[in-house]
Amino acid sequence: MEDRAKLVEKIVKAAAEPDSGEFLVPLSVDRLDSMRSTLESIDQHDLDEGFLSTVDAWMNKSHEDGLDGMVGILQKALQMYAGNAILNAKNELQASVGAAVAGESQAKADQIVSEQEAKGSKPVALLLDKLLSMDTDSWDQEIKNGCSGDVSIKSLTGETQRVIEAVVLGLENGSMAQRVQAEYLKELVTRIETVGKQM
Repeated sequence: MEDRAKLVEKIVKAAAEPDSGEFLVPLSVDRLDSMRSTLESIDQHDLDEGFLSTVDAWMNKSHEDGLDGMVGILQKALQMYAGNAILNAKNELQASVGAAVAGESQAKADQIVSEQEAKGSKPVALLLDKLLSMDTDSWDQEIKNGCSGDVSIKSLTGETQRVIEAVVLGLENGSMAQRVQAEYLKELVTRIETVGKQM
């Protein structure tokens, strides 16, 4: 747990202003980018239940202490974790499904995925990947922009639902990972539907 606390601390420190060490909430784009690159630099295996439990415990403590700004920063950390974890799982799943369909080895599956990436993904999959890689505060505008061309609200909702079924339902039932990722995708579906009603 101590190791996980150090990882959470490292991510939170990335949210602080470099000159003063203060936390200016809402966080600037630079601070969010710094948090994201710090999180992405951590080995995926270390972003486990212990890590998520630590973030959750820190959030509860911050909430009890009335540190709403810190609660917001820790929520951002969880959102970034969820977006990254879902994106990674989605890509791995495509690779292993590709291997299963082709009846080939994982190496062959990786080659299939590389070839698919070279050809380019469907616009709806690209939009979803972009949403998973960005700050949730920018979702509404990106959904509006993305759904004004080749992608419809309905297809984006469908793509997100497929990811929920493929990724989240594959996680251990009742785990923190499942809870955090499910809440994240549920929020995304809600935002897509809300933007859809406004268009």
